[in-house]
Amino acid sequence: MRSLLIILFFCATHFSFEMKAQTGGKPISENLFGIFFEDLNYAADGGLYAEMVQNRSFEYSPSDIDLRLNKQNDWHYFTAWQYLKEGNAIATLSLENSHPIHPNNPHYLTIDIRTVGKHGAGIRNNGYDGMTLKSGESYLFSVFLRRISDLDIPVKIQLSDAGNKIIAETEIIANSNEWKQYKATLAPTADSDSASLSLLFQEKGAVNIDMVSLFPQKTFKNRPNGLRCDIAETIAAIKPAFVRFPGGCLAHGDGIFNIYNWKNTIGPVEQRKEDRNIWNYHQTFGLGYFEYLLFCEDIGAKAIPVVAAGVSCQNSARTNGTGQECIPMEDMPAYIRDVLDLIEYCNGSATSFWGKKRAEAGHPEPFGLEYIGIGNEDKITPEFEVRFKMICKAIQEKYPEIKVIGTSGPFPEGDDFENGWKIARNLDVAAVDEHYYQMPEWFLNNMDRYNKYPRSGPKVYLGEYASKGNTLYNALAEAAYMTGLERNGDVVELASYAPLLARIGHTQWNPDLIYFDWKGVYPTVNYFVQKLFSTNKGNAYFADVVNMESGKNLASSCVQDTETGDIILKLVNISAESAKIDINLKSFKKINPVATLITLKGNKEAKNTREEPTNVVPQEQTLKVSENFNYELPPYSLSIIRIKTSVPSEKDMSAYLLAYHLDETHGLHFALSRDGYTFTALNDNKPIVAGDTIANQRGIRDPHIYRGPDGAFYLTMTDLHAKGKEAGFRDTETERDRKTYGPMNNRGIVLMKSLDLINWTHTAIRIDTLSEELSEIGCAWAPEVIYDEERDKLMVHFAIRFRNEALRMYYVYANDDFNRIETLPQLLWEYPVENIGVLDANITKFNGKYYLFYAVNDGTAGGVKLAVSDKINGDYVFDPRFYDFETASCEALSIWKRIGEDKWVLMVDVSWLKPQNFGFAETSDFANFTYLGHFNDGVMKATNFIPKHGSIIHLAAEEADRLEGYWKSKMENFSTY
Repeated sequence: MRSLLIILFFCATHFSFEMKAQTGGKPISENLFGIFFEDLNYAADGGLYAEMVQNRSFEYSPSDIDLRLNKQNDWHYFTAWQYLKEGNAIATLSLENSHPIHPNNPHYLTIDIRTVGKHGAGIRNNGYDGMTLKSGESYLFSVFLRRISDLDIPVKIQLSDAGNKIIAETEIIANSNEWKQYKATLAPTADSDSASLSLLFQEKGAVNIDMVSLFPQKTFKNRPNGLRCDIAETIAAIKPAFVRFPGGCLAHGDGIFNIYNWKNTIGPVEQRKEDRNIWNYHQTFGLGYFEYLLFCEDIGAKAIPVVAAGVSCQNSARTNGTGQECIPMEDMPAYIRDVLDLIEYCNGSATSFWGKKRAEAGHPEPFGLEYIGIGNEDKITPEFEVRFKMICKAIQEKYPEIKVIGTSGPFPEGDDFENGWKIARNLDVAAVDEHYYQMPEWFLNNMDRYNKYPRSGPKVYLGEYASKGNTLYNALAEAAYMTGLERNGDVVELASYAPLLARIGHTQWNPDLIYFDWKGVYPTVNYFVQKLFSTNKGNAYFADVVNMESGKNLASSCVQDTETGDIILKLVNISAESAKIDINLKSFKKINPVATLITLKGNKEAKNTREEPTNVVPQEQTLKVSENFNYELPPYSLSIIRIKTSVPSEKDMSAYLLAYHLDETHGLHFALSRDGYTFTALNDNKPIVAGDTIANQRGIRDPHIYRGPDGAFYLTMTDLHAKGKEAGFRDTETERDRKTYGPMNNRGIVLMKSLDLINWTHTAIRIDTLSEELSEIGCAWAPEVIYDEERDKLMVHFAIRFRNEALRMYYVYANDDFNRIETLPQLLWEYPVENIGVLDANITKFNGKYYLFYAVNDGTAGGVKLAVSDKINGDYVFDPRFYDFETASCEALSIWKRIGEDKWVLMVDVSWLKPQNFGFAETSDFANFTYLGHFNDGVMKATNFIPKHGSIIHLAAEEADRLEGYWKSKMENFSTY
C-alpha cells in the first residue's frame, strides 16, 4: 500500500486541576505553553496590526530613533510619504499642529494646491516596503480632512501597482471646514505585492490631512481596526494557553517618560497618544490594550499584561544614559492607580469607570483577567524592590484574586536572579518570570533545571527563552528542554518562547519564532516545536512510561489530557543515529490501537526560510500501538504519538461522510456534509479509489462504510464491473451461463480498512472459493459490515444466489485486520415467500433490537421491507409493510442517524428513476416515517454529483477538515494502491 502523509492537529482543551488524572499521574499546569508578544521587529505596526499605511498620522519624529543606529537619518514626520504631482501641478506641503483632531495626535499635514495640472497634486504612501493587494478582495480607506478654502475639493483615492498602473480608484469630496472622517471601499482589479495608496486633489485650495488609513476588509475574525489574517492565524494555530503582552523591554521603556502607558492605547485610534519605541522606531498604538485583550479572547488564550515595576529598563535609557530610572516616590501613588485601573478595565463591571470605557469600545462583559506581570528582567536594586512591593501589595489588597508575576532579572542565575526570587517568596506572589537566551548545548545540559525547585511557594513563569538559532538542531534542543518543563509542570506554570514575530528586513533581534514580510508568513522550525507541544498538551504527567537510553541526546515525556483521555508521548532524538525505545502503557485502562504519529525531522542544520519555507515541517500519519510497543526514533527528530483511550462518540461528531459509486467509473467516491442536508463530492466527484486498482473484476459497486469499535474505518464493496463486456474485460456479458447462474455473476467482495480515511488496506475475496459447496453460487452481492457485540467480531453480511435460485442474506465473520474471512457463510434472512429474493440489507440497532431493512421485488412495485430480531445474526421476524415512499423500484438502502437528534434517515437508491436519484425518509421510532423527497427536490441537496448506492457515517470536525483538505490538494489525481 502506498504510504500517504496527512495533516491533522488535535487541539488541547483548558480544564481545571481538580479533574481526576489516570492513577499515578502527577497534575501539571493547564496553562503551561503560551506566547509572548512584544512590539519588536515591527511586530505590531507593519506586522500583526493590519493597517497598511505607514506613518498614517504624521507623528513619526527624529526623536523616535537613535541616530547612531540610523545612518541614513531618514526618519522624520514625512517618512513613507511622497509628494505626488504630474505636469504643471503645483502644491506645497507643510507639517502643522495648531488645531489638531485631538491633543494626543498633534501633527497633521496641510496641502495647498496652487495648480492641479492634468491629474491633480497630492501624496502617496508605500506602506511598509510596499502594500500587498489581491483582486477580489476589498480594502477600507479612511482619512480625516479639513477644508481651509471655501469651495469643495474632489479627491481621487487610488491604489497603484509597482508600475504606477491604477488598479483601484474612487473619489471623495472634501466639503467641511471642520475635521471630518471620509470613508471609501476600494476593490483592486489586479494583484500587486508592491502597491501604493495615493490621494490626488483635483481643485485649487488648501486642506488639512490626518489619519490616512487603508485596511483589508478581511481582518482576523473580521474585527474593525483589526489584525492581519495570515499572521494572526499563524499565531492562533499554536493554540496558546496565554498571551503575554505588550513587552518585554517595551513595557518598562526607554526611561521613565517612555514607560508603556496602557491608557494611551485605548479609545478611538485618532485620540491615542503615540510614542517612540524602545526598539528604535515608532508605535502608533493602533494595536492597543483593547485589541490585545480581544485577540486573546478570539484565540482562547488567557491575557497576561505586563506593566513596569516603577522603573525603566536598565540597559536602554538612550535619552540620558543613566541606566535604570525610577518613578519619583511622590508619583508612585498615581502610577499604582494606573495599574489598578488596568485591572478594573479588564474585569470591572460595565458601570465602573474603566469598565464603562471597555463597554463603550464594544465589550460590556469583563475579559476575566487572572494574571498580571510586574516588571520585566529588571536589575533588582533597592529602588526597584520598594516600588515592586508597593505595586504588589496594592494589587493583593484590592484584587486578591489576581495572580501577580514577579521578575528575576535577565539571566538564569546571579544576584538579580537570587534577589528577585527572594522578594517574590517574601511577598508570596503567584509566579516569578525567568528569562534566558542560551546556546543549544545549555538547554541540553540543563534539562533537569526544575527537578529540584521547591514544590511550594511561587511557581515559575519561563517568560522568554530561545536557543539562539532557527535550525532544526536549535528547535530540537528546545523540544528536549520542554519535555523537562512538562516533567516539572507542577512547578513551571507558564512558558513562552521569545521573541514571537519579526518583519524581514526590520529586525532588532534574532532569532525569532515567526518571520514575515509584506507578502507572506514564514514559520521557523522552532515554531513547529512550540505548536506541537501546545496543541498536544496534557494536565497529568506520567513517569516510567518510556524506556530509552539516558543521556543528553534523548528526551521524552508522557502526559495525559484527562478530559479527552488521550495519552501524548513526546520523544526527542538529537543525534545522527536512530534510537529504539520501548513504551509501556499498561497502567492505562484502555488503549485504542489507532494512534496519531507526528514527526518533525531532517538535517540538523536545516532551516525554514522565505525562499524555502517548508524545509522542515511536521508530517503526520497513523501508527498502530498497543499496551507495550516499540518505536524507532529517527535521527534529529521530534515525534509526537497521540494515543486515544476511547473511540469518538456522537458528541464528538459534527459532519457526515457519504461513500458511493458511479456507473461511469465503478470506483469509490466520497461526499462530505457539515449539516447532514447538503453534500459535496470530494475530489471533484472523481474516485478517491479507482475500482480497477482493488477489485478482481476491475470495478466496485455498493460501498458500505462503517466505523468500528476500535475507531478504525471499514469498507465493504461488491467486486463487480457490470459493463465488463463493453469495457473489454471479458468476451461475454456475464462470466458464467446466465440461464444456469443468473445475471451478474460476481462472486467476490472487497474488504478495506483505514485508520485515517486516506490510507487504506484492501483485500479482494472470492466467496465461491471458501468451500466446495460455495463453488456453485451464482453471485455474491452488496456486502455490509457491522460489529457483533456478543462475539466481539466484525460481521459482514451480503446476499448470495445459489445457481439461479432467489437471493438470500448470509453472514460471515472477519478477522481484526479485515483482510480475511474466518467463517463460512451462514443464513441470516430469507424472504418467507418462495422464489422471491432479497438483497442490499442494512442492520441498525435501535432500543435493544436489530432492524434489518432490505430491498425486495415480490412482483409488486418493489421497495424496502423490514425484519426485526433480538439478536444480530438470526431469528428475524417478517414485516410485510413497505417502508419507502417511492413509486419506482429502489434498492441499496442505508440507515443513518442525525447527529445530536433522535432521528434516523432511511436513504434508498431509486435506481429506476430517470434520472436516478436518492430518496429519503425520516423516523424517530422505526415505525413512522416522514418522506423528505429526493436530492435537490426536497430538503436534501447534492451540490456536484448524482450518487449511486451509498452509505453514511459521522465524522468529527478534525476528521472532516483533514479529509477535505487532503482531497483539495489531490484534485488531479486518482489514488492508486
